[in-house]
Amino acid sequence: MPEQLKRDESFVAPAALREALAPYGSELNHPAGKVLFERGQKAYGLFLLLSGSARLSVPGALDRSVGPGALLGVPGTLSKSVYSLSAELLEESTVLFVPSERVAALTVEHPEAGFQLVQLLSREIQELRQRIVELNGRGMLP
Repeated sequence: MPEQLKRDESFVAPAALREALAPYGSELNHPAGKVLFERGQKAYGLFLLLSGSARLSVPGALDRSVGPGALLGVPGTLSKSVYSLSAELLEESTVLFVPSERVAALTVEHPEAGFQLVQLLSREIQELRQRIVELNGRGMLP
């Protein structure tokens, strides 16, 4: 990996969910530096990192890297809202892109995969709450 960022495993999807997503998406190869999505942009789907690595960032709050198996864009896609962070590829990578409408179809056709998405989202929320507690303890939040 070109940069030494703290590696974050909280975005890694279970193998069964990764398998369930495969027929609903398209594999895309992207060069290093490709921005998958930006914080505040309307969410249009999920990104499963099949190979390579990505930087996840929120200015002043988060700067982490993720590797293969990371599922990105879950909160914004499930809420039909906006992406809550930015994701940029750190190296040439292969990504499975699943458009929002296909995510909806997946959850109807495979309820267990929908439940796994909710579990992944819950884990992400727990991580963010812990980060808030840590920042507050350092006097960084009001």
